[in-house]
Amino acid sequence: MDLSEKNNHGKAFWANYFSSMETWNGMEVASTIAQ
Repeated sequence: MDLSEKNNHGKAFWANYFSSMETWNGMEVASTIAQ
């Protein structure tokens, strides 16, 4: 696995992570990131 492939897997992981999170506290997470 080269670095770019690993990075794509990482992006997919975080996309899925935040997608599942926002079902209950996505707005809280988003406001925390915005700060």
